[in-house]
Amino acid sequence: MIPSFRLIEVIEGWGTLVCVVGGDHDGATVLLVPRGAALPGAVPIDLRPSRRAHVDSGATRARRAEARAKAVALLESLLDESQLHSWRSTKRFKVRTPYGTVELGRIGELKFERSDGRRFVLCVVPDFYSDLPIADVWVNLLLMLSGSPRAFFDVANYRTRRGWEPGPVPLVERAPTG
Repeated sequence: MIPSFRLIEVIEGWGTLVCVVGGDHDGATVLLVPRGAALPGAVPIDLRPSRRAHVDSGATRARRAEARAKAVALLESLLDESQLHSWRSTKRFKVRTPYGTVELGRIGELKFERSDGRRFVLCVVPDFYSDLPIADVWVNLLLMLSGSPRAFFDVANYRTRRGWEPGPVPLVERAPTG
């Protein structure tokens, strides 16, 4: 099967986040970042709604709504009071790690302030995240940041003035206090 791309999100000024469909890298998420006015050999992305969207039954929509509600309830159960307030008012929240603070809430634009004050924009998503309710994506990333922050930063891509760089993100461990 010849692979193709499925549009996930156009990120203004950065590029296009796509999912590879078919081939050896099926399910991989890729950020396409143009270096010039046009990418040589670029594959056009079909932005038309899929036929599947037209055949979704009311039962399918109800199951998806229930899954979204359960995902939000799970996420909210894992947040502290400050994170919960932020989530409910802005759909974003911050997670502290030994390396700095990451703001979750927008795919492809995770703000990271390293413990020394340097700021980065990160892009990292769980496998098959486009099949999940968005709150489940945040649960996955929250759990990674809480339980295995180093693994999170090892796989995250990060943006510099030169453009996107593959992980690992350059880290500075916070000095012990006390």
